Amino acid sequence: MKTTVFIFLVMLICSPCLAKDTPEAVKDSKPGNLSIADKILLKPVIIRMGASRMPVLVSRISNKLEYVWSNIYKCYVRPKYAMVNAQVIYNQYYK
Repeated sequence: MKTTVFIFLVMLICSPCLAKDTPEAVKDSKPGNLSIADKILLKPVIIRMGASRMPVLVSRISNKLEYVWSNIYKCYVRPKYAMVNAQVIYNQYYK
């Protein structure tokens, strides 16, 4: 019985180490501190929907929404991870 409990505790402790380190959204994200190239190519825009705000980064060249701020990951992520229809909402307010 003691060995079973010991093995269970070891598996419980080691299982996060064996799993993927970061979720896929975080791997595909830009941190809040943008690089110089991203500051040149992307412009920050805040989309207001009623009382809520949605910070996004939009390409200066193509005017396409590139990243959306995720409160879960505390960084910018691709729209497919945060809000799928973010481009449509952006187009409604800025075109």
